[in-house]
Amino acid sequence: MRIIVFGDTHGRPHWKDIVERETWDLVIFLGDYFTSREGYTEAEQITNFKEIMEFKDNNPDKVILCLGNHDTQAMKYSWADCNPAFRNSWAYENRDEILKRCQWVHVIGNVVFSHAGITQRWFENIQSVHPDVKTIMDINTLPPSDEFGFWPCKLSDYFGDSETQPLTWVRPGCLVEKGIQGYIYVVGHSTNPKIINYKEQCLSFMTECESRDWSKNDIWLCDTMPNEYLVIEYDGESFDFIPTKVAK
Repeated sequence: MRIIVFGDTHGRPHWKDIVERETWDLVIFLGDYFTSREGYTEAEQITNFKEIMEFKDNNPDKVILCLGNHDTQAMKYSWADCNPAFRNSWAYENRDEILKRCQWVHVIGNVVFSHAGITQRWFENIQSVHPDVKTIMDINTLPPSDEFGFWPCKLSDYFGDSETQPLTWVRPGCLVEKGIQGYIYVVGHSTNPKIINYKEQCLSFMTECESRDWSKNDIWLCDTMPNEYLVIEYDGESFDFIPTKVAK
């Protein structure tokens, strides 16, 4: 299986050329379709997301759309406030259409795809409130709520570094230590100039590695559009992660 993964698009249309040029069996978007970083108008961002939804409709079993924090904010959920704001009301008026095409998380083997990742603590908190959530994929049965929103007051966390933060907000430094053990995470959310395995970066630069449990989880950070996207080759047993530059 050949999987193409796109980090946060934020209105960027580069994915279209890539899916036309590449061979793929599955395409996964990691969320944050709204709030431009390069000056795309809100009308252009909406048009781009409509095309992503059409791509999903034309390939319902081959395209996965994860939700990010900027998407819940664009849908005007009061608990999803983040800066800068997406002011157009289109996403709010089309919440149902968006939600029926999107999901919180996707799992293949031991690889978890979501906007920001899942900590053991947050997952246990969700299970305590929702007993029917037995597996990670069961999270997709839950509707949007403040359980998916960032709360700065949680454990005095002002950036998303607490293990209590949800899969739309938690930061990789927390995830690499506090993620559910045994999983590899593929996430967006944290801007990087290139796709990296965050755990490897930690092992390279942290002199106190020996005293910290950095060895738990590989975290592939993919919020690098329009520079790179991630290709994953999966043979049913093992995964090969291939950061791939966008052709200019």
